[in-house]
Amino acid sequence: MRILIPADFSERSRKAANYGSALAEKLNAELTLIHIHQPPVSRNNPAYSLGADLDDDIRKSTGIQLGDYYKDIFSQKSHYYAGLSRTGSTADEIVLEAARQENSIIVMATHRNNGIRQWMSGSYTAEVIEKTDQPVLVIPENSPAKMPENIAFITGCDSYDFVALQKLIGLAGALDSSIFLIHISTETKNGNQHIFKDFVDRIKLQSGYEKIYSSVIRQHDVLIGVTEYLRTHQIDLLSFNVRKKIMKKRLLQKTFTEKISKVSELPLLIFHRP
Repeated sequence: MRILIPADFSERSRKAANYGSALAEKLNAELTLIHIHQPPVSRNNPAYSLGADLDDDIRKSTGIQLGDYYKDIFSQKSHYYAGLSRTGSTADEIVLEAARQENSIIVMATHRNNGIRQWMSGSYTAEVIEKTDQPVLVIPENSPAKMPENIAFITGCDSYDFVALQKLIGLAGALDSSIFLIHISTETKNGNQHIFKDFVDRIKLQSGYEKIYSSVIRQHDVLIGVTEYLRTHQIDLLSFNVRKKIMKKRLLQKTFTEKISKVSELPLLIFHRP
């Protein structure tokens, strides 16, 4: 497994880097720090050749910064480490590098902006989540900085959730974490509860992982149901699948990730479905 951590050398980026480094140590994973800076001039600009020389200088300087950053943050130096400097669009370069590194997790920070939480709207994190096919671990500014003992996964019991859970169980096994599958049902009676039971039984049978637990929450609003669950259970990390949105919906509607971010400070591990 590979852990990819974008670094802008800010304090919130440092928190995400600390979390990602601890995760890499637990998983014995390859660790990559990447820093992206904007090109000084476009290729069509007559000053491009001068800008290219400046860009090379920035790359060298950034490489030194990344090395110092790594030494300063990471307590253990035994796992494989690489520092990369890229020029271009921040989100696009992160997505491209994650695509190059198969079986990777992108660990990114998010923050408050002028007292209003800006998890997804107008952030690089939001753009990366929208564009990548790799799991993204989002570390909020005020989240507890500890490895998860209890992981909750919100499931609709479909095949995409099954694929995501196989990856999550591999992660949980390495961390010796418990997985709590939660299904929000709009049915007032038993409804599709048997579907959920079959889904859980299948996951347990195929994975052989013993620390899997399940709960059905009867609630018409998924967000309220998740909020109620988190209020009454000790969860360290929340995980779920997201679907990529078409442009019109992206402009008019908030994503599920945005909504969750308003009710929880927990780290979010986000998987992707087509």
